[in-house]
Amino acid sequence: MGRYDRQLLELTEEEQNRISGSSAGIAGCGGLGTTVATALASAGVSGFVLMDPDIPDETNLNRQFAYCEEVLSGNPRPKAVILADWIKKINPSAEVRCYVEKFSTETSHLFGGCTVMIDCLDSIRDRLELNRYCVSAMKPLVHGSINGFDGEIMTVIPGTTPCLSCVLENVPDSGSTPASLSPVVMAVASMEAAEALKIITGRGKASGFVSYDFLNCRCVPVNFERRSDCPVCGRLK
Repeated sequence: MGRYDRQLLELTEEEQNRISGSSAGIAGCGGLGTTVATALASAGVSGFVLMDPDIPDETNLNRQFAYCEEVLSGNPRPKAVILADWIKKINPSAEVRCYVEKFSTETSHLFGGCTVMIDCLDSIRDRLELNRYCVSAMKPLVHGSINGFDGEIMTVIPGTTPCLSCVLENVPDSGSTPASLSPVVMAVASMEAAEALKIITGRGKASGFVSYDFLNCRCVPVNFERRSDCPVCGRLK
């Protein structure tokens, strides 16, 4: 029996080879990042670039399961370092580079070789910075965010779909800490991972902006168009 036999009931050998030859850039190693990394490593993604400046603490443990042992031991290492080890336990053949840094214009070049980028950041400002990098590098970006029972996802294909600036440019950044419920975090992160696999394999249609209300079991697609006056993607053909 092979490791990916159950996936190969759905995927072709060629698609699985694409997954195995891909590299995922994960900006943010918190609740979303932990689940995204776990799902993609389990699927066979062989390259990862992780970036997060933080060290985990007890308030993370309701959703950031990769850090439990180190936090409870009282001497945790940085999230990116722990998550790199976690990925290697899931997929020993994976190559993982981790950076204990904040995503910024100065650090964006570290993601240069990635097949797809996944937004697991906390603030709109940081997400828009990541979006600018991905559009300028013509690199696909999967966005996800949560707050309490609410979540959202969106996939950005530069030159084809709206970018995050088209949607979020005028949305104020509250600066407050979002409420985080583990099932919602894991569900949205799993959707991000699924979108990343679709990009890698060339399967299906990229998700537009979709809002999820898990409390009332509602899924609301929102039809945003590319803005010709968008300062980030408006000039792309």
